[in-house]
Amino acid sequence: MRPTSVWRRAVVGNGARPQAGTKLPLATYILHRLRQHGCEAIHGVPGDFTLPFLSYVERANMKWIGSCNELNAAYAADGYARVTGLGAVCTTFGVGELSAINGIAGSYAERVPVVHIVGSPSTNTRKLYPRGGKGTFQGLVHHALGRGQDLDLYSNLYKSVTADVLRLSEPGCHTRRIDDTLRTCLTTKTPVYMELPSDMASMDVDASDLSEPYELNRDSTTSDRDSSIKDSILRDLKGAKRPLIMIDGLAARFGTTQSLNELVERTDIPTVVTTHGLGIVDSHHPSYYGIYTGKLGNQQIHDYVQQSDCVLLFGELFSDTATVGWTAVPPEASTASFSGSVATYKGRTEHCDINKMLEILLEQYSPQRAPLDATGLSYAELLPRKEALVIRPPDTKPDDPVTQDYLWPRLSSFFRSKDNILLANGTPLIGGAMFSLPRQVRVIASGLWFSIGQMLPAAQGVALAQRSLPEDQRGRTILLEGDGSFQTTAQELSTIIKLKLDMTILMANNRGYAYERLIQGPDADYNGVADWDYTLAPAMLGGNAPGAQEGYPIVSERVETVGQLEELLGSERIQETRGLKFVEVMMGEKDVPKYFLPALEGAGKKLGGCAMDRGAETMTELGSGQ
Repeated sequence: MRPTSVWRRAVVGNGARPQAGTKLPLATYILHRLRQHGCEAIHGVPGDFTLPFLSYVERANMKWIGSCNELNAAYAADGYARVTGLGAVCTTFGVGELSAINGIAGSYAERVPVVHIVGSPSTNTRKLYPRGGKGTFQGLVHHALGRGQDLDLYSNLYKSVTADVLRLSEPGCHTRRIDDTLRTCLTTKTPVYMELPSDMASMDVDASDLSEPYELNRDSTTSDRDSSIKDSILRDLKGAKRPLIMIDGLAARFGTTQSLNELVERTDIPTVVTTHGLGIVDSHHPSYYGIYTGKLGNQQIHDYVQQSDCVLLFGELFSDTATVGWTAVPPEASTASFSGSVATYKGRTEHCDINKMLEILLEQYSPQRAPLDATGLSYAELLPRKEALVIRPPDTKPDDPVTQDYLWPRLSSFFRSKDNILLANGTPLIGGAMFSLPRQVRVIASGLWFSIGQMLPAAQGVALAQRSLPEDQRGRTILLEGDGSFQTTAQELSTIIKLKLDMTILMANNRGYAYERLIQGPDADYNGVADWDYTLAPAMLGGNAPGAQEGYPIVSERVETVGQLEELLGSERIQETRGLKFVEVMMGEKDVPKYFLPALEGAGKKLGGCAMDRGAETMTELGSGQ
């Protein structure tokens, strides 16, 4: 990912740099600042309050991406930001911003920098009718909740899911406040909200600041060489008999990927990741031991993690789901946690530059190759051979149905370097733990928010972002989807086709929510979805439109057996990078990766599923008169 701290020169129309005293519309200033930080596209849905702002988008050399609804636009901006370092979404007041708030909340939960621009009623409307108007039938602004309601109600809701709410209707130096808000977004890696009244978009502002870069202020940090927490970690790491590196998903947000790979390479310390952290470090390194799933995975790895006496944990986002009910977490007493600009160890917390601290640790730490454990074994000998950790598809016949235990490990050989792999929330997310990945892949998987339907629009944002990368950094966008998830945001497939974005979608069709079926209600109606003819979706959503397939091949197929899957994965029609490949893979309704069955059964018990089942039986007996 390109670092978001890299500043790009702004251009004005003909490419000239703004000079001192130059005036530009406020909308243009915002758009140029977005471009300077790597955001070249805005997702959204137009509304009357946004139209004045949108009239400047194309003139600022920005790309407008019209999404099918505001929620999808927020998801897409999130996916875009995970590649470029900054995303943007534009919606209208009230109905639009409330539709998008779920997606923005997900970006907030998982630390993704997205700018949400909301077109709102004009400043004159606010002045004349702040709380109802002068007459009985005046002052009712469309998209408001009713006469007399505060027009700031919606922006106030966003205070809980953004790092900053900027109302550009308020007096003050608008350009400096915009810069401060963007700085907050980029340094904290969290969304921000900008409310832009419709009449403010064209207001001229001083644009001379655009001619010079501005520094992204970071939190005040402790001098890394004088850091007491660093000294404590280094001392314990040197004496550790079972050291461990553990990487979670937030490690990808703060520019530490290169440093972490160097740490793993040079120290040879055993390393595990979470599903959310998959792809951050090179899985081919000898000390990499894959995804840690607690007792559900390899027992030797689980024992090693739980007995580790010095754990370096990066980018922690330990949710109950991601850690199998918090059973797949390292011992807190021996864990040094690094997240963003904060290091925590043994009850102490310091603000620091994590990359600089890692440099110092590497300077002063030498890997221990002598026997370390009381048993006389080195820590590498306490762990299983890496070959034993590779999950391979079970033996099958060509006519056998495709199972979850076959599909996910089989895809390992389909992936290639520079792929962008998105895991939908559900069985694809569980299946990700069965992958053996090539080098230099980006995996996008939820670690906390787990919103159904997120990943199809997010994949659109990821595929679009590939176009802004240098040619040698671009890769395929591969979405591993489920049918239940697909149905919630399916219309965004039309945006993918309209923009002719290259994408491969493999959708597991188990006629509903297999994940939930195994928690509770295996045969309940609420865990099923309508039967769609999914292979017709690309054609119905624009694939048959005039010119849609010019230079953009569309493949849409259904796979039911292992033989059909093998033929397809080995064929040129799906290996081809260009175009859309949509593959429906038929699977059993209650089929999930077997390794995860105990976790689903345990989740059902914790949710009270057994008690609810007994209650249903009682109601049935009462209804039958027994």
